[in-house]
Amino acid sequence: MKFRAVFLVVFFWGLLARVEGLGSLTIKGSAWKKTVYECVIRSIVEDPEGRLFAGTFGSGLWIREGTTWRQVARTEGGLPDMRVSKLALDGEDLLVATAGGGALRMRRSTGRWYPLTQGQEPGSKYFHAMLKTGTDSFLLGSVGEGLFLTSGSTWKRITENEGLPSDWLNDAVAGSDSVWLATYDGLAELKNGKISRVEVPGSEWTDGNINVLSWFRGNLFLGTASGGLAERLNPGRAAQAGLAASKGSRGFPKTAFKLVKGVPKQVHALLPYRGNLWIGTEEGLFSLSEGGMLRELQSPLSESGKKIAVKAISLSKKGLLLGTDIGQIYLFSDKKWECLFDFRLQYRGGQSR
Repeated sequence: MKFRAVFLVVFFWGLLARVEGLGSLTIKGSAWKKTVYECVIRSIVEDPEGRLFAGTFGSGLWIREGTTWRQVARTEGGLPDMRVSKLALDGEDLLVATAGGGALRMRRSTGRWYPLTQGQEPGSKYFHAMLKTGTDSFLLGSVGEGLFLTSGSTWKRITENEGLPSDWLNDAVAGSDSVWLATYDGLAELKNGKISRVEVPGSEWTDGNINVLSWFRGNLFLGTASGGLAERLNPGRAAQAGLAASKGSRGFPKTAFKLVKGVPKQVHALLPYRGNLWIGTEEGLFSLSEGGMLRELQSPLSESGKKIAVKAISLSKKGLLLGTDIGQIYLFSDKKWECLFDFRLQYRGGQSR
């Protein structure tokens, strides 16, 4: 009976996390509680007019015009959820993926909200990954309910039954003729609407829970939840380095990976910029040069002796934009740091002090 009780607790804990898409849970007494997010910066974009848009977990969407920030909170017919996972620009619109209210678009000039596509809605509302794959074509990666693809008004769903290593997807990046998917349990390649390749951890790359993907120096980099940063090597570079391949999965050929030593175990964000791969981690910001030199950036990203996690990295006309897990946005340019937004000090409930 004791074993069964433990099994049921673990089972329902995992099920709740997958369905709700809330990340980690904490235990209070004998009950599991959902993680409460106040303002975790998850995504930042700057539009051609110089406005900044920040998507947060816990505090909805924030917009900066000039030097003034305003909050867009959840409303009927507007933003459907306060957990914003991903932002992107699409012509006049801001594309918004949430972890509870689906994906939709906001007309930047008017603030009005519209469906992401006309017609059928995808079969999930919990999304972490979003990618525009063509004119009126989109990819949405859900939290526990698989992958959703559309071209026009009809959505196609791909799950573990169709070859995904996991129905939990965190990120997606376009390749030359395919899309690579970061899942909770491995890496997958999508080509012509089907899973064409699956890769799982082995030598060097040890954690299948991939948070983020990025291309750099011709290879795909995997930022993981507990195994640091790994580089997927093309066969020529792998042979030159004398590296062993990861174990194959479901009959797919083996591929070699190289661990980038010195990067903290939790990697949240990756962005190539000016000959470096910029790496947002649980312990601050790092950069990796084309030549392989890793550098930790000395920054104000620390508090009471503890380093602050960098959860989002984006580009501005002035430099890099960095979002933290405690509701801060920094501009990093020419080795200088400027704090553009601090939720805790300046805003509560959308009101400016």
